Amino acid sequence: ADSGIGSLRGAIATAKNGDTIQFSTKLANKTITLKTGQLVLTKNLTIDGGKAPGLKVSGNQKSRVFYLDRKKTATIRNLTIADGKTKGAGGGIDTRHESTITLDNVKVHNNTSELGGGMRVGHLAKATILNSRFKGNDGTLTNKHAGVSAGAISHNESRGQLVIKGTTFENNTGFNGGAIYSFSGVTFSVEDSAFRNNVAKKEGGGAIFTDGGSSKGYDSGLAGEGKITIRSSEFKGNRAH
Repeated sequence: ADSGIGSLRGAIATAKNGDTIQFSTKLANKTITLKTGQLVLTKNLTIDGGKAPGLKVSGNQKSRVFYLDRKKTATIRNLTIADGKTKGAGGGIDTRHESTITLDNVKVHNNTSELGGGMRVGHLAKATILNSRFKGNDGTLTNKHAGVSAGAISHNESRGQLVIKGTTFENNTGFNGGAIYSFSGVTFSVEDSAFRNNVAKKEGGGAIFTDGGSSKGYDSGLAGEGKITIRSSEFKGNRAH
């Protein structure tokens, strides 16, 4: 159900800091449809769908799916995050300033927003994406953030960290960055990943648009120049305007 005792929303509300939320095996290949808005994570939590393979959490084309609050940590595993839609940032997931998120074996599909169709990574935030898939996400809902909105993931605020391994990006549509837009990151790395048939509607980056690494002297505890690393990956059929 969308809410109440035993629902995911209810479990998030009653969980203690550091808890892990799991699901009944009866929810394998089922969909949790959100009818009363996004799921807000204000505690450090792990959400693991491993006991219910194929479980989907859907924004029902009416709301974002997950919102991670400032300075909080979340790990999401073995889940599909789909059909989120917002005029704000991150149709599937929005992470705020100084937050930390890990996605492990997560499918982020068919989400729509005006800033990062699948996901937005905030200022000084860290996102680690492992063995996941971003497919059919669209960051072109409006042209309000046309310079910085990618189809799958937008890191549009400086000094964040975006680490991607073993992940596929397919058929995503953005303005700059069909799949990814990264601005002034401390760490931006892509390894053993694939980018196929992503589209940027503006000039830059059919697959990836990156606007440099972080500057020296910023008081964030992350000194030095940022580093961009892309290795052992496949780029096929991506295009930009």
